[in-house]
Amino acid sequence: MKELNSHIQVSALAKTVETNPIKIEKEAAFQETPPFSAEKPLASQEGLARASGYLTLIAGLNGGWLGPLIPSIATAQNLPLEQVGLITSFLCGGAFLAQLLGPGLIARLSGRKTLMLGSILLGLGMLSLGQLCGLWALLSAATILGFGTGLNGIAAHVSILTYFRERAASALSKLNIFYGVGALAAPQIVQLCGASKGEGYRYLLSFAASLSLLVLFRLFKLPIEETRQTEKAESGHDRSEKLLTLPLILICLVIFLYVGTETATATWLFTYILNCQTKSTSLAALSVTALFGGLTVGRLISIKVSSLFSAARVTVTAMLVMVVSLFLLAGLRDSALPALLLTFGAGLGCGPVYPQMIAQAAKLSPVPNVVPRVTALAIATGAIGGIIMPGAAGQVLARVGVSQTMLSIALLALSMLSLYLFTLAVASKRKGERKSEQV
Repeated sequence: MKELNSHIQVSALAKTVETNPIKIEKEAAFQETPPFSAEKPLASQEGLARASGYLTLIAGLNGGWLGPLIPSIATAQNLPLEQVGLITSFLCGGAFLAQLLGPGLIARLSGRKTLMLGSILLGLGMLSLGQLCGLWALLSAATILGFGTGLNGIAAHVSILTYFRERAASALSKLNIFYGVGALAAPQIVQLCGASKGEGYRYLLSFAASLSLLVLFRLFKLPIEETRQTEKAESGHDRSEKLLTLPLILICLVIFLYVGTETATATWLFTYILNCQTKSTSLAALSVTALFGGLTVGRLISIKVSSLFSAARVTVTAMLVMVVSLFLLAGLRDSALPALLLTFGAGLGCGPVYPQMIAQAAKLSPVPNVVPRVTALAIATGAIGGIIMPGAAGQVLARVGVSQTMLSIALLALSMLSLYLFTLAVASKRKGERKSEQV
């Protein structure tokens, strides 16, 4: 009887392989060694997840209060507003550099040590940004801050994409909620501390630097992570061929436009609301809170709806909400309450987009071994958008006026939606071609 059962099992397996070899090969491919080995102690896994969340929270604080702090930094440093606005661009530039180097660092140092290095650079960048004087000193500090933030981001994202591949969008939404909470609280912290006036920003950034040191101490106490990223031996030419598919390139361009739109909005929203909707700094700060509050709520909703609807439907709906809200906001004048509601709507639309895009980019990787590189490519492309677009919006502000700044950002969001719809059409066509080839 035992022999008969074994014979039946072997026959069934052979039949499965014979009828659907592609499926078997694909399933086997997903059993490759992950960037963070599943054999690590559970305490190490949980500790890395929590540390990633804390560091993402600090990154959210930086993202949320840089916009409200720009006017005070410009006043304290006696620098033009558009020049100080370049801090955001250089921060994203540092993050971009981290995306280029991050996969290699994870492979050589392990995820734990990469997060430790990121924590050190994060703290050093915030401390320098708060204490140094002069434009180039500030921009250098912003670059260091961005590099530390980028290292933390790539390590956290690669880990989640590895362990939650089938639920990646939902898991990434949970991680990015930490960013939203930090960004949500940041403008109000600025107001409560009086950091938007005088030299207050120096003390606020120094305090934030101490938070990163606490996370560093927590990482130091974690069990030692012995495993490192492994990849199949492939030539650089073969790896490039696997990475650079047309759908992946288009998805990365969408991420470029999205991050550019979000970063430009967060950078100049405070200034736009202050000059065009209300003369109150507290209400202007509240608008930034509304933006990131909507972003956080959007990601919470995304966790629930990701299992009910397709990734494309969730993403398109979110982008539509984002685009409509930004255009309506750009058309308002001296309407504080509607402006706050529309700002919340813009954030609500922003919330699901980034996690969905990163997850979709990772799923486009032909083999799981290149997931870290695909992830780094997608995040790095987004960082380029963050480098270019806030500065470009600042130039619009300087040449045309602050009232046209939000309109330019809304047009950027519209181009993002249009490109994503085109990407879906290309992906659908390619899927149909593959099915016809298999038949």
